[in-house]
Amino acid sequence: MFKKRGFALVLFIFCLLSINVLAQDFGFDFQFGKRSAPARGGYGAGSGVSNAISSTLDIIFGGIVGPIFNAIEFNFYSAVKLALILVLYLVFSNIFKNFFGSQKMHPKFAKIIAAILSLFSVVFIPEHLLDILFRDLLSGGVGFLLLAAAIAFPLYYLFKWSADNKDNKAVNLVSALLFFILIIVFSELHDQFVYAFNYGFIQTLTSLVVTFGIIIALILFIHRLYMGFKETEEQKRENEEKEGRKEGRKEKKRMMEEKDEYETAKGHASQLVGNLNVIREHIHSLSNNVNQLAVELKRTPGRLNIVGPTTAHSIYSHVNRLVKILEESKGKKKSKVANIVSKISAEYDELRHHLEQFHLVERELKSQLNIWRSTNNLNKGYFDDLNKKLKNIDKEIDDLIYSLSEIESL
Repeated sequence: MFKKRGFALVLFIFCLLSINVLAQDFGFDFQFGKRSAPARGGYGAGSGVSNAISSTLDIIFGGIVGPIFNAIEFNFYSAVKLALILVLYLVFSNIFKNFFGSQKMHPKFAKIIAAILSLFSVVFIPEHLLDILFRDLLSGGVGFLLLAAAIAFPLYYLFKWSADNKDNKAVNLVSALLFFILIIVFSELHDQFVYAFNYGFIQTLTSLVVTFGIIIALILFIHRLYMGFKETEEQKRENEEKEGRKEGRKEKKRMMEEKDEYETAKGHASQLVGNLNVIREHIHSLSNNVNQLAVELKRTPGRLNIVGPTTAHSIYSHVNRLVKILEESKGKKKSKVANIVSKISAEYDELRHHLEQFHLVERELKSQLNIWRSTNNLNKGYFDDLNKKLKNIDKEIDDLIYSLSEIESL
């Protein structure tokens, strides 16, 4: 789409300039559709367009490039020789490239020899011969053709070289610089050739061709400059892969941090489960028979210390620490962690309630054992209630262990 619009714009500008030139050459002024009188000299009116174009180019490049060319005394003869060198170099290099290619020699030899031949073929041509061939012959027609070739050939070969290496950013930037240099060279060639010709129509055609060449060079300069700084597909893939690796490292680091957080929680949970299982094993070691339980406790009253206040406080400390670790975690599984914390807290509250109920009953154990020893009368209801509360504690511990086991899924 960009190429089509750019070409259409260039073609439109060229057509406008062409219509304007032809109209002035044939005497139309476009004001009232009348035909004006032709200027003296036949085509003198056409030179007005070339003067306008020259003024525009001088505004753009005169203040920058003009002093440089004036310093080296760049004139019509220098412009003709430069145009000849450009054309001959491109022609010779193309011919020699095929010749040296068949001889399996490096292509740079073709360019070096072409540069030497074109330079020495032109530099010693006398100025009067240049006047005859390129200013006077066919009223400047030969000079116009030389200028047209000096514009067309460099544009074509430079465009072809850059198009063949369109994915190379360095080539695009170098070609952009060369297109900009061509714009400067074309503008200076324009001034030297136009003011050297005496035939107005040739002056006008020269201005149009040079302007057209400058427009093309300008468009290609902008395009190649854009392509030089544009990110290529390969670079885009590399950057995407680099970003992917960077994100992967971040994700891995985050997962490691999460893993470290959850590993700490898992360690605390594992330790707490171990302690709870010890309590359960001790409860299971007590007899379920009321009479036998009373005998065991009469013989060893301290067997119930495993579910005493000290144990209750230890369980509270572990659960509180574990819940705090889980709540401070910063991973992506916050909703799951919150659900586990809620379950653990609920199960612990139930266990704490049953421990408190057990402790209320357990306080009377010593007095009940003393009554049994003195009266030989066993209060089975008391020991039955004690046994039930131990079973409730065992059940709540089992539920708490199940909730703690869910931490392993984090």
